Amino acid sequence: MLLPAAAAAIAAAANLPTPTALFGTLDEGSTGFVDAPALARFYQLLLGRGGQPPGAGPSAGHIVVAEAALARGDEDGDGKLNLAEFAALLDTPELASKLTLTLF
Repeated sequence: MLLPAAAAAIAAAANLPTPTALFGTLDEGSTGFVDAPALARFYQLLLGRGGQPPGAGPSAGHIVVAEAALARGDEDGDGKLNLAEFAALLDTPELASKLTLTLF
């Protein structure tokens, strides 16, 4: 697993979004939090449409994955992720390997 500083350096060198930039994109209302629907859209982009037509919202599978990720990353139990919780979630081996395959 990459240390956050190393991951940020690699992302910068490869012109990839940093966790802060990605969080800002997912935090559509600028609330300082990412919720389950935003995570589901993120997983839809990350994991693919799963046979859904273009323009379709996240599938039930994307929603299940998003809710599981939210439950795993929500350290304070408020039902949403702040930037620190989101960054920690991105630093998990499962997601890091998927990001590497998707982005490179």
